Formats: sequence, structure tokens, C-alpha cells
Amino acid sequence: GGSETRARAKGRPRTRYPLALVFVLLALVFRRRTRGAEGAGARGRRCEQAPRRDPAGCSVRARRLRRAHTHNRAQKTHTQTRNQMGGCCSAEPPLEEVPGAGWARGDMESATFRENMCAYHIGRDVCEDYEFADGTLGVTGFDYVSVRKVKSKATGKFFACKTFLFELQSRAERRESMESLRTEVQLLSTLDHPNIIRPFATYEDVEKNAFHIIMELCGGGDLNGREFSEQEAARIIYKILNAIVYCHSRSIVHRDIKTENILFDAVEGDAEVKLIDFGMSRRFVKGEGMHEQIGTVYTVAPEVLVGEYSEKCDMWSIGVVAFIMLTGESPFEGPTEQATVDNLCAARYAWPRDCSASAEAREFVYHLLKVDPYRRWSATRALISPFIKKVVQEAPQRSPLSRRPSFGIKMVHTLRRYERSKGLRKLGLMITAYTFDPNMVRDLRTSFLAMDPDATGVITKAQLRQALTQVYSAAKKTGQARAISHPDLASLAQEEEEKVPNDPPQPAENINEMLGMSEREFDDLFRAMDVDRKGVISYAEFLGATIEMCGNFTQDRLRETFNKLDVDNSGHITVGNLKTILGSEASTHDIDKMVREADLNGNDQIDLGEFLRLMGVKESDILEQEKKNIEGLPQKASEKAAPGTPGREGSAPAPKAPLTPIDETSRL
Repeated sequence: GGSETRARAKGRPRTRYPLALVFVLLALVFRRRTRGAEGAGARGRRCEQAPRRDPAGCSVRARRLRRAHTHNRAQKTHTQTRNQMGGCCSAEPPLEEVPGAGWARGDMESATFRENMCAYHIGRDVCEDYEFADGTLGVTGFDYVSVRKVKSKATGKFFACKTFLFELQSRAERRESMESLRTEVQLLSTLDHPNIIRPFATYEDVEKNAFHIIMELCGGGDLNGREFSEQEAARIIYKILNAIVYCHSRSIVHRDIKTENILFDAVEGDAEVKLIDFGMSRRFVKGEGMHEQIGTVYTVAPEVLVGEYSEKCDMWSIGVVAFIMLTGESPFEGPTEQATVDNLCAARYAWPRDCSASAEAREFVYHLLKVDPYRRWSATRALISPFIKKVVQEAPQRSPLSRRPSFGIKMVHTLRRYERSKGLRKLGLMITAYTFDPNMVRDLRTSFLAMDPDATGVITKAQLRQALTQVYSAAKKTGQARAISHPDLASLAQEEEEKVPNDPPQPAENINEMLGMSEREFDDLFRAMDVDRKGVISYAEFLGATIEMCGNFTQDRLRETFNKLDVDNSGHITVGNLKTILGSEASTHDIDKMVREADLNGNDQIDLGEFLRLMGVKESDILEQEKKNIEGLPQKASEKAAPGTPGREGSAPAPKAPLTPIDETSRL
């Protein structure tokens, strides 16, 4: 726009394949599978292993592809509202069950700590813990699925609740559908990445034949209906590639990447991008093909229609999304659905004449929209393309570690305090960080991504060392280098400014001189952050170690953390509770040590008061809050007896006592 020169689209010569006849056969196969689908009703269907025929004569999987494309244009007007849910599930249960660990409470010890962060409730009413707002967040396209905004009664935070109703299904169908949903959420709960949606809890209401999923609330909408500059498009695609590299490295394929499934977590321009809707995802084995014909037709890869494909089907979908963001048009859309399928199978598309996309952007799309998956770029290869490389190179400069030396200095001090903390306190910080508002950890999230230039979703020991070295370099240039090892940051404001160095950052061998810590102390710091002992730092571990920089803890928030650790609701944290929540990743020795360090009265269990003191709450604040809680009991009792009980949909929340912030200086 404006004075910007718009280059005439130069269509690439279409590759001629010796087996071009195969594309015609693909179209015929797809036509046969979808024949008779026109006019079929949009009703709920059960999850099953093999395709079944509906009364209209087409397979369920083929109908899903057709219907998703047919209603795509009509749904665009609803998409922005609908996708505020941050949904982690498709509107239908997945057609193939993903193998995984059991979800019963007794099976938590065989799961991982990350999986156990998503609480699973059987027989508990979701209204006991959440208040439902009036109305819904938007339409889902299915009568038996609704998405509503909910508020946590414990913290006052808002989430999205996606509800599946199975009252019209038979008992066998309900059992199969709920098991499929459990498996889906369990798969998603194993993923720990800043650009992937987080589930927090599930509620299986057997009496009402309902399944509820509590997840992040993404209020920024999706990609539809927006205009992006090429630089903005590259940044968004870069973040999605980060998420897909992470998924593929863990043998998980998404299979339904599209504009509707890429959300912003906030309305602000600096909002984070989230990949949602893992309802069609599954685990895969490298070298073994997948065969389920599922997806959305305008982004589905040609080989998915054939029924023989690999994880590279995700890369085709990313190529389609990139084309849409750069041009505002779908690359393969034709006058009819069959024409769209024909264009897709032949990778037949053209850039609009008024499109100003650069040669690098066009090359990126060209290498992702290759019919032959063996010639198509992988996610790791796409990250080093010229189109994306510019974003990767500027990422360190966008990090607050480079832009704000005071932020980096504060992080170093926070990490040191974390390393000296007791084991149960570290665990409490990780759990607290998991439920923090994404907007409040934005700088921490950006720092984590900057420390992970390889997009592996974890930070290695060498990468942490390099990041701390950069903190020193940035601090030295602004005269704040001595603040890194100085205990009193306030007094340093008056100190003499040091000379700005002309040399590059100090080598990693001089970390003792730069940060005031020995190699052994650095090793201890890394070991303290590496909670699961895997030799790398995950996103959750990084947030746990740095979350005190947010300085926004309240007693109510810490009570919520205590309740998560008190798995059996006994009012105490026991060795058994910690074994359950930590799962297979902790040793008995480490767990016993956690309890011994925090057990002040010697009864081999931790009560709420002991936990709050461990987390740094002052004794006077604990007593004051308890006094307020006792004074509020009669009012709560009268409200519970009155009609319109808090917790029911549409009722007003009960007034709460003022929250008591924790004094950061008193934390251990």
C-alpha cells in the first residue's frame, strides 16, 4: 500500500510429473469417497477406528473434510469470537485413539509431573470450582459442543471451558468418546511450549453425560479477517514452526493446522501466538505411514487424501497458512469443491498480481507446497530459510535480556535465590507458575524463546551459559556490570558508570569473573533448574525458576498451589501426595528430603501454615488472613443458604476478603 511497489506476481513454471495420471486417480478416489455427501446433516458422530458409512452414503472421514471446506467461508464471520476459547480439542472426538498412560487417580504415579499438572476429575461438578459467565464464547458448528467463559472461584482468574454432551449416544459410544477425549487431553498435557495451548483440568460428569475441559482463554482471536505485513507474517509463522519442531521432535503430529487454529492470547499487538485444537493429533513412528483421512480440505496435504502420509503433512498446512497471510487468499480455492481438490492434488496455485511478497517469501511457500512429501521441507529446514532467518536473527535483540540490562540482572539474582531454595519450595514455584496469566510472564516467555535459537523447546546448559554471558555484556555497556554480583541494586544507581567495552562478550570460561559464581555454582544452578533430571531445562522449569520476578503472589494463589499438592484433600501435603504429583520423575529419597526440609513440627506432613512460611509469607500476614477468613464464615454460610448460590451459572460471585501480597524480601 502507499508508495510501496507491488511486484507483478511471477508464476513459477509448474512441475510436470511423469506420474501425472496419479493426480487424476486421487481426485476420482476422493470423489467416490465423498459422493452423496451433499445435504447430509451436521449432527454429532461417535469416535471410531474405521470409517463408517452414514445414511447419505459417504464415509464419516470424507464428510468431515467436505463439510469443513463447505462451511469455511460461512464460519469466517464467527471465527474471531469462536476461537477465544483457546480450544485444545476438535469439535469431534478424534477418529483414532492415541496410546498413552491411564488417567485414573491411581495412575498418576506412572505419569510425568507435566502430565499431572492437568487435574482430572471424575464425578465432580465443574460448578464446584468455576462460575460460568452468561452466554457462550461462540459457535462450534456442532450441537453437542459448547464453549463458555468461566471464572475460578479460588483465584478469580478466567478460563475457557469446552463442554461435550453425549446424552444422545449409547452407553458404548459414550464410553468410547470419553476415553478418546481423555487420551487427547493427556497427549496435549505432555507438551510444554510457549506457543502451544495449555489444558488445566478436565471434569467428567457421569450423571450428566458431559465432559468439560478447562483451558487457556485466548482473547485475541485467530488469523482470519486480519492483514499482515510480510514481517509480521514471518514472525507468526516462525512461532508456529517452533511449536511444530517441538511436536515433531516428540513424535506428535497435529494434522489440522489452519488459520482458525492459530490464536493470539491477547488483543494487544505484542500478544503471543498459540497453536490450538489437537483433536486430530496423534503420536507417530518415524518411517511408518499414517492412514486416517482427516483434516480440513483447504489446508489438508494431498497425501492425506490418499491415506499414506507422514508428519510432513503439517508442513503443507503451514505453507497454505503462509500463503493466506501473505495474499489474503486461499491458494487452491476453485469455483467448485472438486476444482479445489484438483488444484490441491496438483499443487496448482498462482500469486495474485498485486501481491508484494518477496522472493524469499515465495520460495518459502514453494518448498512447503510440494506434492512429493520427500521433497517438501521439514520444520527444522524451514526454520533456516531466508524468509524465517531474518526473524531468527532479530530474536535476541527483541529479548528483554538484551534490551533491558536491569531485567537480566534481576533474573540472575532470582535464579540464585531459586538455587538456594528448598525442594518443596521449588516445586511450589513451578506449580504456581503453570497457572500464571500469560500476559504477566510475557518477558519471561520471550527470554526463554531467545535462549532457544534451535527451537527445540528446551534450554541446554551451554545455552543458559551463553544467556548469562549476554546479561553481563549488556550490563557492562550500561555501567551496571557490578550489579550482577552486588546484593543491593538500589545503591548501585549512584555508582560510577563503567566504560562501554568495544570487545565482544566475554568467553564462557570467565563466568566466575563476570557473574561472581564458580563453575561448581553454575553447575548447581543448572541442576536446580533441571527438576526432572533430563539434562535440559523445559519451559515449565524455566518459569518456575524465574516466576518470582513477576512479584505478584497472593496467599489465595499459594493456597491454590497447596491444594494441587494435597492430592487426596486431607489438608496436608504428605510423602504419598508428592509421589503422586511428581509421578515417575522423582526418587523416594528426593521426596523424603522435601518433606523433612519443610516439616517444622516433625509430624512427617506439611500443613498450610508450614507451606506458606516455606514460600516466604510473613507470620503476621498468615495470621491476618486467617482472621479475615474466620470473620467471613457467617456471611458465606448465609449466602450458601440463600437462592442464587454462588457457583451457579449467572450468579454473582461472593465478595472476598482483600488478598495479602507476599513481601518479596521475606521469601526464602
